[in-house]
Amino acid sequence: MVDEAEQNRVIPGKLFCLHPDSRVQVLQWDDGPAVQSVVAEHDGYGRLTAPVIHRRDLRYDRDRATWLVVDRLTGSSGASHSHRLEWTLVFAPHCRLEPIEQGWSLVTPRGRFRLDGPHLQAGGQDMPIRASVEQGLVAPRYGVTFEASLLRWQWDGPLPVEGRFSISRQVHAPR
Repeated sequence: MVDEAEQNRVIPGKLFCLHPDSRVQVLQWDDGPAVQSVVAEHDGYGRLTAPVIHRRDLRYDRDRATWLVVDRLTGSSGASHSHRLEWTLVFAPHCRLEPIEQGWSLVTPRGRFRLDGPHLQAGGQDMPIRASVEQGLVAPRYGVTFEASLLRWQWDGPLPVEGRFSISRQVHAPR
């Protein structure tokens, strides 16, 4: 989210209906034998008073069983508006998050994963980011909800900014 706005507005009174604010453009797609990647961006925050473009680079390294997510958010050139950025990761009800050095351990019935980050840079400088684990609801189907963990990251400041995190399978328990 940017400035407490979703990339597509919810249309009041219309369940499961989103306003088509966001146009997505795939910039690059590679399906290599070891690494798969896609780079795409959207302009869903273009309607804000200080417009923002969100570009995401998503890579999967098969050999390392690691996902890397890099988000780049840019504003109008020459503008020095401050923005509130928020990333929210929603986990299945049976997953448990544990804080570890430089990230989180995600414990699931299928194993343990390391969520490294987030690492945030603005103007070439590392920036602190607020992190919190909250409880929320997930709905696996209509009319059914379960409590689940939400990992939320927040940052306030001027753009451009780059945030990155990775998720990889842990072979050994964290130290």
